[in-house]
Amino acid sequence: MSSLKKRGLILTFSRATDKAVMMFSPLLLVRILDVHDYGQYREFMLYATVLSEIISLNAGRSLLYFMPLKPDLTRRFVTQVILFSFVLTLGGCLLVVAGADLIRSYTSFDFVLPLVLYLFFMTNLNYFEFYWLARKRSDVVLYYSTGKLILRLIVVVAVAWLTHDALAIAYALVVFEAIRMLLVLIYSWRKRLLGKDVEWQSCKEQMAYFVPLGGANIIYVINENLSRLFVSTNLGTIALSLYTIGSYATPLRKVLRSSVGDVIFPEMVSKSGADDPQERLRLWQMSTLFLCLLLFPAATIMVVHADLIVTTLFTAQYADAAPLFAIYALVLAWDCFDLTLPVRSAGKTMYLVYTSAAGLIVNLALLFPLYHAFGLIGPALAYLGTRIFSGLIFMFFILRLYNIRLKDMLPWSGIARVGLGCMVTAPLLYGFNALDVHELIQAFFGMALFGIGYVIFIRLFGSRLASDMMMRMLPVLRRSPS
Repeated sequence: MSSLKKRGLILTFSRATDKAVMMFSPLLLVRILDVHDYGQYREFMLYATVLSEIISLNAGRSLLYFMPLKPDLTRRFVTQVILFSFVLTLGGCLLVVAGADLIRSYTSFDFVLPLVLYLFFMTNLNYFEFYWLARKRSDVVLYYSTGKLILRLIVVVAVAWLTHDALAIAYALVVFEAIRMLLVLIYSWRKRLLGKDVEWQSCKEQMAYFVPLGGANIIYVINENLSRLFVSTNLGTIALSLYTIGSYATPLRKVLRSSVGDVIFPEMVSKSGADDPQERLRLWQMSTLFLCLLLFPAATIMVVHADLIVTTLFTAQYADAAPLFAIYALVLAWDCFDLTLPVRSAGKTMYLVYTSAAGLIVNLALLFPLYHAFGLIGPALAYLGTRIFSGLIFMFFILRLYNIRLKDMLPWSGIARVGLGCMVTAPLLYGFNALDVHELIQAFFGMALFGIGYVIFIRLFGSRLASDMMMRMLPVLRRSPS
């Protein structure tokens, strides 16, 4: 278990560093580009993100399942993933070229050519992180992903500073991804990760796993970005800029959840043959409580200080994004519950397809009426409602798969006490508002007071497991009386 904790911490630090770099990018770009130009850059990245997930079918993630299951066939599975990615990318890029006129009709400028090139280079040989995660080498993932993103940030900011042009930034990203793909190809060849031992039966087995998972991921990604696509096509680039800043917390919620999930998932798969299937659930239950301990207080701070955070980080011209920021903070709290993990570890990937499809339908049903009722925050409310709805469906699947009752699914008492701790100590965030000092200083001391109050509450009134986790995160507490 100590090895698992160490890898979890390393990967969490890696993903946190990655997202910190990604989250640092808007802080610079909103000060270099005007609202319209930043909206155009986000428009290109929006289409690139959605289409790359559709094209890749998430084939590389299958290594997290098959390498721990059949470690002696690692080279075969890696080779097959590379072949799958090439075929899928080539076909997907051709479809984008065929639909170029349709894309141009919905976008504010013509970026089809750099989009196709970017998709080809980015989605090919994109297995690297999953390979090292499956080999339990989170440290390699840390060096690779962080180095890549820092270089990418330097390229984007430098080109933005020199050109103030979204199209130039897009072409710079094309060159960057082309170099990355070439370096990974050279590494794969030298380490003999490419081989000829491809077997059709093995390919079918691998596709049977990742195609449903990839299909569910496509629906999930569309669902995740449906509100942004709606804003981009109906309200324009300035509204998209505001919405992007409002959803700034999205990388934060993904970093911890995906980091913990990617470490625990191979461990859960390795226990698939155990006599007690509940052993898989125990790992997930502990990780869920851990995420709640971290993200519930973060979400509380973000809701209370939404306006201050947005105007401080992104200047006053993005003040209208504050209500969106608060809504996405609630999404951050909900996403502590990675309800897909027990389903994926049981190999029931089709359940993800069903749930994602149902969630997309609900999102579409809520999107238009909530937009007409609440304006720009309507799509964000629709997204929050969709996340909750999908989570409830996954709960139903988990109860059936593991033959358990709802009260045994998660450490509800511990989670409820964490939530209560945030509610009870939230007024402390206003503790220094009466001082005649700058509002940032008031907020800083208020957050410090809130953090102290929250830790004390968990230490005194939290569940034993939550208190133990808090002690491990803050070693100074170990010296305090029980």
